[in-house]
Amino acid sequence: MKINVSIEKEYIKCPVCNGAGKIEEIHSDIKIKHAIVIKLFNEGYTYRKIMKLTGYKSTNSISDILIKNKMKLEKPIKNR
Repeated sequence: MKINVSIEKEYIKCPVCNGAGKIEEIHSDIKIKHAIVIKLFNEGYTYRKIMKLTGYKSTNSISDILIKNKMKLEKPIKNR
């Protein structure tokens, strides 16, 4: 007796690129890059995921950006 099971995966679309996989203007302006970091953090992305998406080489860079822009954040930053 065979049982057919289908599992549908939910894919999360990036709030910045809307699932396109490319962020065209990310290297053009540092203000845009910082805004993208803040947007991704507010959407619940982890430091490492943000680091990989934006091209930063350390999580400290992400943390520094978030600390400098505390007023724009929707959720609190965890202590290092």
